[in-house]
Amino acid sequence: IYGFLTMLYKIKCEENPDAVAVAFDLRTPTFRHKAYSGYKATRKGMPEEL
Repeated sequence: IYGFLTMLYKIKCEENPDAVAVAFDLRTPTFRHKAYSGYKATRKGMPEEL
């Protein structure tokens, strides 16, 4: 979280945007998984401690 917020703050200071939007993926399957069964198939899962 620290790295993400540091990066976001740096962008805010350097670019001075009027607005900022952030989006995150859902943990549940999405339409991409239904359209392509191999979507993210080779990615390792998220560690439990995170």
